[in-house]
Amino acid sequence: MIVGRSTGTHADQASIAVRPLTAADPALKVFAASLDDQIVDVLTGKGMTPLTKVGDGKAALIVEGRVQAVADKLLVAMRVSTGKDHVSLWSTSFQRASRDTTGFPDEVAAKISDIMQCAVWSSAPKLGLTNATRSQYLNLCDLSRQMERTDEVFDLARQIEQQAPNFVRPEGDVAVAGALSLARLPPEQAIRIRQESARAADRVLLADPLDGNGYLAKSLLVVPRNDWRARERWLDEGLSKRDDATLNSYKANILEEVGRLNEALLLVRRSLAMDPKSPPKTLGLVYALGLTGDLTAARTQYGHLRQVWPNRPESRLGAFELTAFSDPGAALRLLEQADTRPEGVTDEGVLTWRAYAKARATRSSADVAAAKMALARALDGRSVLRRDIVVRALLTMGLMDEVEAYYRKQAADGRFVTTALFSFEAKTYRANPRFMRLARDIGLTAYWRAMGKWPDFCKEEVLPYNCEDLRG
Repeated sequence: MIVGRSTGTHADQASIAVRPLTAADPALKVFAASLDDQIVDVLTGKGMTPLTKVGDGKAALIVEGRVQAVADKLLVAMRVSTGKDHVSLWSTSFQRASRDTTGFPDEVAAKISDIMQCAVWSSAPKLGLTNATRSQYLNLCDLSRQMERTDEVFDLARQIEQQAPNFVRPEGDVAVAGALSLARLPPEQAIRIRQESARAADRVLLADPLDGNGYLAKSLLVVPRNDWRARERWLDEGLSKRDDATLNSYKANILEEVGRLNEALLLVRRSLAMDPKSPPKTLGLVYALGLTGDLTAARTQYGHLRQVWPNRPESRLGAFELTAFSDPGAALRLLEQADTRPEGVTDEGVLTWRAYAKARATRSSADVAAAKMALARALDGRSVLRRDIVVRALLTMGLMDEVEAYYRKQAADGRFVTTALFSFEAKTYRANPRFMRLARDIGLTAYWRAMGKWPDFCKEEVLPYNCEDLRG
């Protein structure tokens, strides 16, 4: 029995016991032991230390599970329960093909780590939560990481609020989940969710100024999106209260949008060092390296992502993005296969990329015209491909007019993401003075002037102009 004690600031200390996983098949005992060790290591890294071998009667929370082989699959069932009366609070299961379990312990440990943080926060005696409410909160924590289930998150949060009005931690999860879902919601629903998310963020920050989710939600809810200073200020305020992996990660995203890629890469690495088992943060490093054209380093990081989380949406997206521009044909083959296609990419998205790959291969005027039309439809939202990827595709084809038209059209409501303008694929475009005219028109130069920090390319690339002379 391995027991640790949480040292988090959001709850009174709660001890955690990790029971050795059971495995009826002797051949699985080594795997079960390695999974035990991985879970303990991850919990230790999250501040749930020191760890000592003691009886589980002293633990407030228990992590336990079993490993079994079923046909050609390896199944891991995990459960979190109370230490005193052994009431189950949360459970889930994982599976992998038996022939490929490399990185499987990391995947399980990452999920358990996330859930145990929530379990600790809800275990503070002063909250007086019932086991039923604690269980609901752990399910909320799990659901809030699945953006397509926003309505379920809100419904569950309301139930928790009715049962425990003084427990504000769920408000932070609600605020972030709602803010992240806005772009894909119908207008009327988006208005309602935005209002609820804003209220939830206010409540959580009033009750707990150290809660990073409140600051993150405030940053995500800034309108228009190209008010980079306001978005950055909210994250900086949260980071001034406490260093936080997620806030660092989202600040890196903002810095990428304004061309400060070197600073962004440092923050991405810092964020991942603080939360090394996070698939989104690992993908963030893959993406950051790809932006600079360092595909060798990006592929190394992607190899880790693919090995540990082969079934996560981030794995498929990472594979596609790494080959999207260096080998469009290979990227197309990933889209054409159901088991490698990134989540959310439609059949029309596949047709769009097929047109792009063909145009890159033939360079014929007819194929370029067809690709241009397909990519334009994708930017209008009629084909589900990430818009920054579409913009980068247009830039590789030298279609600057189309890129500028897109950004100017979007500038009115600030829905665009400008990261693509600072990608490796945009280097030729940045060498044209018209780039700085676009930067002025969409608010980038105003940000650079106000912050006194200019994008990295101004110093690193050979340009026919001086950035500050053209700041508008």
